[in-house]
Amino acid sequence: MIRTLLLLCGLAIAGFAVAQNAVDPPALPTPDDKEVWLAVRLDQRHVGHMVWRRSAHEDRVETSTEMQIGLLRGSQALRVLATESSIETAKGEPLEFSSAFETLGSTSAVRGVRRADGRFDVSLVSGGREETRIIDWPQGALLSEGQRLEHLASRSRVGEHRHAKVFDPSSLQVLEVDTTLAGAVTLDLPDGAVEAMHVRQQLGRDGGGVQLENWVDSAFGFPLRLRMPALGLMLELEACPKACATADPELADVFRNTVVDSPRPLSTRDRRGNLEFDIAVRDGPTGALDQVPGQDILEQDSGRVRLRVLRQGSTESAPTAQDTAAARWVQSDEDSVRSFAAEAVAGVEQPMRRMQALEKAVRRRIATKSLRIGYASAVEVLQINEGDCTEHAVLLAAAARALGIPARVVTGIAYAPEFSGRNDVFVPHAWVIAWVDGAWHGFDAALPRFDATHIGMTAGDGDPFDFYSGAELLGNLSILAVDRAGRASEAAR
Repeated sequence: MIRTLLLLCGLAIAGFAVAQNAVDPPALPTPDDKEVWLAVRLDQRHVGHMVWRRSAHEDRVETSTEMQIGLLRGSQALRVLATESSIETAKGEPLEFSSAFETLGSTSAVRGVRRADGRFDVSLVSGGREETRIIDWPQGALLSEGQRLEHLASRSRVGEHRHAKVFDPSSLQVLEVDTTLAGAVTLDLPDGAVEAMHVRQQLGRDGGGVQLENWVDSAFGFPLRLRMPALGLMLELEACPKACATADPELADVFRNTVVDSPRPLSTRDRRGNLEFDIAVRDGPTGALDQVPGQDILEQDSGRVRLRVLRQGSTESAPTAQDTAAARWVQSDEDSVRSFAAEAVAGVEQPMRRMQALEKAVRRRIATKSLRIGYASAVEVLQINEGDCTEHAVLLAAAARALGIPARVVTGIAYAPEFSGRNDVFVPHAWVIAWVDGAWHGFDAALPRFDATHIGMTAGDGDPFDFYSGAELLGNLSILAVDRAGRASEAAR
């Protein structure tokens, strides 16, 4: 969940990059150097700061952001640093890009440099491992200066919609952005009133549904304020003096709004079979609820969903080659992961028993159950032997893939009889589904067992970027009823 929140912060940074270029052409030449400090607030608490910088010298334009925030997960404090930068020509042609993320137990970084042939040499660092690859630049994708120049050519007007493709360095993905210029406003900021343009955006991959509201400087398009929902809370960035932005943070509990009350206690008997849930969704797409194998929407109407979850054995959506491939966070090709997996299943041949052996081995290996790790890769987990459900999930998926067993990391919520002083709740969680004996089965190394109280929202290869589509549901749904599934559901097992 921390990675998802930082992903949303990254989308906010990308949103500023687009919004600053959605205003009318500058009344004055853009300054060669500019620095803007912004306070970061979550649920009206000052949790950190961001600094935005732009410099232009000769034929090079560099735009960068640095964000530092402090959060609480239960009683555990977590501090995170995220940076991003791009270098382009004065014509907006991409030359370099970089992104980095640091928190306790995890460091990852991406850097790309354009080659003579127009492609990019890219290095990715995670878990102490550096991977290099060559990528083609996505057609039509823009970095910050390219977006500004594209707008100057198109001259957007108030009320009109504009579409752009924005390259996200952290994920090496293209974000589809729809922008609407809402109009001019006077914005009251800690430093005084300024003239600003109000910009509304829908931001995400493949036209995803993350909604942002931006206010940018009317003359130059510098970021002034941003508001967006994040995990059931409101994330806000606001320009203010450096001393204001860098004031000591007040840690915000990101778990509080994402914990969902169960309508009743769920017995062991309930959890042994298939279940059906009546779910109300306040905002966000409900379609994410049937994207995970083993979950089906039976009925849907005006933000209400009847969802069936199978405890085991879904044959839908057969695995693909990607489900056994090594990935940035699920490093199944690393020697340490291969050795761990081979040792865990020594003498075990049957696929189901192999997965059960891996599940137990991961549970034992992560000796310190902790919420203070931001999001570690499989290799990092083997180094630190500490983490929460996400660390259990990425290591289990990596170990399964190392043995050739198709596996996906699933994120969503799962039932807990007690959590952080609350009884009978569904909490944010991560687990694994693996293709064994011709069907997808769930495995949970962080809890005693997998059961039908696991409601998935996304499934992928452990990259947090894959999870943004389900992030809108966290903090925005409630469970109205839980019932044991009928005979039709039992027959589907």
